[in-house]
Amino acid sequence: MKPIKSFSEAKRRLSELKDSISDLDAFLTFADDAISKVNTLKGPSPDGSEPFSIVVPPTWGERVIEIFKQAGSRSLMQKQTMDMYVETGWPAPADRADLYRAISGAIAYLHKKKGVLVKTDEGYRLKE
Repeated sequence: MKPIKSFSEAKRRLSELKDSISDLDAFLTFADDAISKVNTLKGPSPDGSEPFSIVVPPTWGERVIEIFKQAGSRSLMQKQTMDMYVETGWPAPADRADLYRAISGAIAYLHKKKGVLVKTDEGYRLKE
């Protein structure tokens, strides 16, 4: 790549970069929508579970919410949630203890601060 030698060239390159990012975002939105439609048409997997989205939610809280949505009305403990998280194939810390802490922290936050999760005798579930 050539070095930038003027402000006008820098502005032009920035504009090109913004256009490229916009095009990439439009493609990813289209691809995610298409994949979601295909997954809907395919229905649940043979083991009875629904396929997880390929797009990884940006925060731990949103990831945990997605896992609880997959669980439906079933209550989950932190370890069960962690096991389901691993099945998604989403990025995770190399150390399982770090993964457990991240999921446990997200569950506590969603329960205590956001009120999205309800604590039951069997674990946590989404608030109805």
